[in-house]
Amino acid sequence: MIMLRIIWNKHTQTAASFLVFFLLWELAVIALEIRSYILPAPSEIFQALLKYHAELLSALLFTVRSLLIGCLLAVAAGILLALPIAYSTFMQRSVYPLILFFQVIPKVALAPIFVIWFGFGLPPKIMIVFLLSFFPVVINTVEGLERVLIPWHVSQHAEH
Repeated sequence: MIMLRIIWNKHTQTAASFLVFFLLWELAVIALEIRSYILPAPSEIFQALLKYHAELLSALLFTVRSLLIGCLLAVAAGILLALPIAYSTFMQRSVYPLILFFQVIPKVALAPIFVIWFGFGLPPKIMIVFLLSFFPVVINTVEGLERVLIPWHVSQHAEH
């Protein structure tokens, strides 16, 4: 009995919650006669997933490719920019405020501009992912390096 309770708590509570959620959703769509173009039932969504799995897999791979390329570029560029900002007072005073300023630009507003400039292919998607990822990478890397550099700098001077 105790083992059954451990298995229930550890492995099935979350699954049961989702099952109840989807059952209530299905029943609500049927009982309220909601049209499928407004809110499709989970069973309709599952049928569509089975019917269009090849097309959805292709779209997923395209999305994952743009996500990986954009994130990798953002991490590489963000770390390369954060290093001089963390080590240089000049860069902290001149470049870092610009990074903070440009971070607040709504990236969603740039999406239509990127589509006009670069078309509907991979480049505008990569640019959006890059912009969404770049600023947090730079800011968090600078903050992390500053937290490490200050104690390291103090300890280096204490030894001499």
